[in-house]
Amino acid sequence: MRGLLALAAFVALTSGAEAALWTAACNDEKQLQYQQIIGQEGYLHQGSNGSYETIKLKQSYFDGKIVCGSVAAKAGPNEVAAICADNAGQLIRVLTGAQLAKGMRPEKAPVYCRATVSAN
Repeated sequence: MRGLLALAAFVALTSGAEAALWTAACNDEKQLQYQQIIGQEGYLHQGSNGSYETIKLKQSYFDGKIVCGSVAAKAGPNEVAAICADNAGQLIRVLTGAQLAKGMRPEKAPVYCRATVSAN
């Protein structure tokens, strides 16, 4: 009986543990897509002339409306420090190292592109 209760408790705890996947892709000619698994790692895919580069990101912000991923290395003042998917505005936003250091909030970050943002 005790084993059955432990199993039931484990199933209850793990059944809702599947993390949400956020995906944002620019709607214009910019070939950029950002994918973030909430609470885990994210990936930025950017392309030009038929070749693509993938950059691993670490989730740095999430409020239910916006999720951001940051690059592993500390970004310089004018370098991209974080990419944000804004589900409410259907936008991709970018924060530079200087903006991040000044404490700029993700919802105030400059818009990189209008995007299709979905959270599953």
